[in-house]
Amino acid sequence: MPQRMGKALNKALGKDILPSAGIKKRRGLRSPLVNERRRNIYTFLCKHPGSYQGDISSGLGMDMHTLRWHLDKLRQGQYIFQVRSGGRCAFCPVGLLDPDELPILLLLNRSRTRAMFMEILRSPGSTQKELGARLNTAHQTTGKHAKELQVQGLLEVVEDGRFRRYYPTALLATLSEGRSARTRSFKERLLNKLKEEGLSPEVVRMTDLELILKLKMDREVHTLIVSTDPFSEVRI
Repeated sequence: MPQRMGKALNKALGKDILPSAGIKKRRGLRSPLVNERRRNIYTFLCKHPGSYQGDISSGLGMDMHTLRWHLDKLRQGQYIFQVRSGGRCAFCPVGLLDPDELPILLLLNRSRTRAMFMEILRSPGSTQKELGARLNTAHQTTGKHAKELQVQGLLEVVEDGRFRRYYPTALLATLSEGRSARTRSFKERLLNKLKEEGLSPEVVRMTDLELILKLKMDREVHTLIVSTDPFSEVRI
């Protein structure tokens, strides 16, 4: 099983997943998602939950100062939350993830670890030496990343004589298959929140993997595309 986060974060995650109850529309409430850049950030984080600031900046072509400003507004609006991992700040949409999923995504959002995992998905049974050669990483570095993936339950190590072969486990598939209740709760919370903020969300398309909404802002209508599958970018 994946390594769990601290008790405080688990408690916060548990509190965040609950749908809003007894919602009353408040006049004059200005949603953070009125701003186009914040909608883009939120959409990005739904597709890449657990992303680090630098990756968000690169992915959206947004300078760090501007990004921090909009991330803070989304945090104040309770659309996203921040977590520190390896001395860096990462961000996730509120309610999208189960506590067990967050440390896995934080690990896979590290570029070198992710590259190694994707290589193992493409070539299961690769040895440490083969992986190091293909990824141009030192033997010790390759072993370190493999150990981290193994600790989170993503890799299985098989001893083959003097070689150690790495195989992906079924963990991601298992987590994905068990997401129906979480996905439903996330959608309900988001729709309730948008209604509370007066954006009159209209569902254009709703599947297990995606939610497409039309948001009404004054006389304008904008589309919000929300991925509800946090593992879509780490599967082949």
